[in-house]
Amino acid sequence: MMDKSSVYLDACCFIDVVKFDVNSHLENEKANEVWYIKKLLQAHRDREINVFTSTLTIAEATNTGINPVPSNVQRSFEALLTSGQYVTLVQTTPFVCMDARNLRWNEEINLKGADSVHLASALERNCGEFISFDGRFGRIDKHSNKLTAKGIAVRTPSKTSALPGKYLQENIFDDQGH
Repeated sequence: MMDKSSVYLDACCFIDVVKFDVNSHLENEKANEVWYIKKLLQAHRDREINVFTSTLTIAEATNTGINPVPSNVQRSFEALLTSGQYVTLVQTTPFVCMDARNLRWNEEINLKGADSVHLASALERNCGEFISFDGRFGRIDKHSNKLTAKGIAVRTPSKTSALPGKYLQENIFDDQGH
């Protein structure tokens, strides 16, 4: 039996999924990326792949462009991140934080604190892909050669290679195309 693909989703992925679901403003290119994120989450729910994110994402995934954040939106974030159906949370332990720090000290992968914790969490779970498409993507992607050597590729959701083919099919019940 083949091992399942493991991917890491950055906090921006969850923010944009919820933004899309509550009809908050989302640029067209981001709407396309959300389609792929939802497919990744569905594949995790179906136990076809492993999707991870840090517990730090719970604190970061707050902005939908609606203030104050309505209770139904808050519940959407909580259900998405903490139900255990769509993503497995990586605990932000002292060891993950030391690994995050050591990316800078020992690997010359110089990232901001939260970015390095996300990357260390992905490495902790042996993810083959780190998926992002916000400002973090560029900051992390510039280290792609070093990360490839560590076994992880930095990708946008639409460039993932982790999705089984059946998830790349459009469904007449999908609320958006890709």
